[in-house]
Amino acid sequence: INFAVLVMLALLDDFRHENRGMHDFISNKMRYYEMSREGILSLQTKCHDLKHQIAAIRSEVGKADFTQYLDELQASIDEYSTVIECGNATVDIVLTEKNVLCLSNRVKFSYMIDGSLFRFLTEREIYSLFGNALDNALESASKVTDPSGRMITLKSNLRSGLVVLQVENTYEGDRTVQENGLFQTTKSGSGHGFGLRSIQHIAEKHQGSMSVRAENGIFKLSVVMHPE
Repeated sequence: INFAVLVMLALLDDFRHENRGMHDFISNKMRYYEMSREGILSLQTKCHDLKHQIAAIRSEVGKADFTQYLDELQASIDEYSTVIECGNATVDIVLTEKNVLCLSNRVKFSYMIDGSLFRFLTEREIYSLFGNALDNALESASKVTDPSGRMITLKSNLRSGLVVLQVENTYEGDRTVQENGLFQTTKSGSGHGFGLRSIQHIAEKHQGSMSVRAENGIFKLSVVMHPE
């Protein structure tokens, strides 16, 4: 009996330690994204104002060469206007921040997402779900040797009353599957490895599941959840 009690105490201590680490990991993520919110809103305002200024100049100037210059400038702004709006302010913050990182790492980021599908999630869950999924995707895709092969695709839809989120990214090298069905992280340092487990926890909390697959240079993450 004493031995059994000692074993139970040891397991409980391990669980508390891991749970505390997970909590700290997610809390740090939330503080990071909250700091990004103000900067993203400022960027959105500046891009919006600049587009109006260009429209005003275009209406007053009739010279063909200057109009061509304005066309090129407009195209540049459209290309680097990184603010994403998908119908959910919290999701917008995460996707916009990751979109900026994709541009700086020459990773093509495409998305087709309805943010309103994720209104049943808390802000903490959104930061953790989208943040971890895209962090992992960006880490892998940015390491692809040929920049033209660096891609991330994000999709969401509603199937038979279930919310489905899919993230695909290119990668190079091997991905080792662990006994729990997750992939071994390629990162170093404390805190890494919580990402996929955090996503799995969110999916299971909402009567869903998470699955991962890696083949032919494409890593696929699928999350299915039942919205309340």
